[in-house]
Amino acid sequence: MAEADHRNFEFGEYRLLTEDGTLWSGDERIQVTQKALELLTVLLENPGRVVSRDEITERLWPETFVDENNLSVTVSMLRKAFGVQAVELIETIPRKGYRLNAEVAVSSNSAMVIEREFTRTAIEKIQIDDPETSRAIAQLKARSNRQGYVLGFVVLCLISIISLIVWGVSRDSTFTFLRSDKRQIAVLPLRDLSQSQTSKQLGLGLTDALITKLSGLKDLTVRPTSSVLDFADKQFTPESIGRAMKVDTYLDGTIQQEGGRIRVYVQLVQVSNGEVVWADTIDESESDLIQLQDSISRKVFSGLRIELSSGQKELLARRESTVPEANALYLKARFFWNKRNSENIKKSIELFEQAVEKDPSFALGFVGVADAYQNMSEYGGIDRKLAMEKARAAIIRAIELNSELGEAYCSLGYLQGFYDWDFAAAEKSFKKAIEFAPNYATAHQWYGELLIAQGRIEESIKRLDRALEIDPVSPIILTDLASFYYVARRYDEAIETANKVEDLTPNFPLAKYFLAFCYAQKGMEVETKRSYYLADKTWLPGLMNTDESIYMSLTLHELYIRRYREVTTPPLSNYLNGYQKAMNAVLAGDNDGAFKWLEVSLTGRDRWFVNLPMDPIWDPLRSDPRFAEILKRGGING
Repeated sequence: MAEADHRNFEFGEYRLLTEDGTLWSGDERIQVTQKALELLTVLLENPGRVVSRDEITERLWPETFVDENNLSVTVSMLRKAFGVQAVELIETIPRKGYRLNAEVAVSSNSAMVIEREFTRTAIEKIQIDDPETSRAIAQLKARSNRQGYVLGFVVLCLISIISLIVWGVSRDSTFTFLRSDKRQIAVLPLRDLSQSQTSKQLGLGLTDALITKLSGLKDLTVRPTSSVLDFADKQFTPESIGRAMKVDTYLDGTIQQEGGRIRVYVQLVQVSNGEVVWADTIDESESDLIQLQDSISRKVFSGLRIELSSGQKELLARRESTVPEANALYLKARFFWNKRNSENIKKSIELFEQAVEKDPSFALGFVGVADAYQNMSEYGGIDRKLAMEKARAAIIRAIELNSELGEAYCSLGYLQGFYDWDFAAAEKSFKKAIEFAPNYATAHQWYGELLIAQGRIEESIKRLDRALEIDPVSPIILTDLASFYYVARRYDEAIETANKVEDLTPNFPLAKYFLAFCYAQKGMEVETKRSYYLADKTWLPGLMNTDESIYMSLTLHELYIRRYREVTTPPLSNYLNGYQKAMNAVLAGDNDGAFKWLEVSLTGRDRWFVNLPMDPIWDPLRSDPRFAEILKRGGING
């Protein structure tokens, strides 16, 4: 190893030892992922200098295309490791990059070699007959070679404690990690050993199918496919998986196509110690993808030691697409759909439709078509009635193909609740979706949105909390939670939650809009204008020429008037529905204009019309008799 790789960085109370990749605060080791350590190293090499996002990305993921969110998530993980000091220590420079604000001293690692050798020798001298304890000690031996700042005395004490724990555990042979009441698991994308595009697509498809099957089990919480894609073809450690995904266990493996056969190796790994608790190999003909998918599912279910009910056995037999290209198109489409802006949702529609064209029996693909059209009708550029009827047809087809597909009932619930405005039917559909797919985060999220529209605030927040347990890195779910706090008039909590989105997805427009609404309610004019600018430049490029100086030079009232004029004038008017225009009208003080656009919203059955009774933005209209009348005509309780 080159000398440059044997450095110690000291900054404030912290030390980073690059040889073994450990971070310390005094004598206490700070747990942090490998990528976060690499990021920290880059910043420590450039103290006080703004390091651009491009420069960091090139260092951390060389010659690899990665989504921009990867860096944001890594920054978030690093900040969490430092706790409350992170804000001052690691500074975000908007639209530029990040800066480390600390004095840094650099030294060699040679002084640590002696101490590490002492620790290793001390451990190796320990002899215990109990096999479980011996295994624990073996793990400590392995760790001693990686962890550079461990005192032998502390290790000896830990061995004693471990011995007692293991002795107690060994008295009960039924105790295993896998038998905890509620397991948190991530299924990582299968790594391709064949170096072929077809194998990679097949691996992603099999991964998604397995996630879908596991998500139907009530005693498991399974991270969705969108959350694990970042780990495809990446180096990682059990620790990094655990911290990033907030899971106890993860499943990973490889896929290889050769000589007309497909071989899949899978292993179940315990995050706490990196122990492989189960592994198996599946070998099938490449001509029988259905059998391959079933074989993998059966083996994994067996490895998890899950006793299946008759209903769960039927779930196991459920099949999605066996066409690799269709699966790959579906996963790519979901990636764009999760971006939640007009341009990316349009891309997702094209890809979802290509997926079902490749495989007309792909039920989940039709769900994707429905979801994309439903969201596109809210983001502008498409007639809402046409979009929702396309969505309805896709949902019907998905349920025809698979009558127990939870994702399909989730989409149905969304259509019933936010287009048909039939809350009772929507709630039944969402409950059915959760029954069939209890770990489908979107079902909990959209059910929460329905509950908030009915004023069932605490129920809605609990539902969103459950969605975040399933998918803790979802910017749209976090934004929804912020909106729930906003509607509940808990503005400080809404602001805190919306700001968390920044670390996951910088300038996520929906979060910025809710920040603007909250800041306005609190009378924070500068922050309101700044949030509007950041949201508008992404959501409505060209609004007020998206010039920050214009936003900041106007009073808030002047800003509202100018935004209202521009969003009701082509071409920007084409991207906003009646409800959104009514919002701009009421902010500008044009109550008559607000009611005019609410009539348009009622006729068009806009998604957000159901939020009229709860949203604080409509407070200036509530005393007007026209407000109660329009709620009555919409069948919405006020």
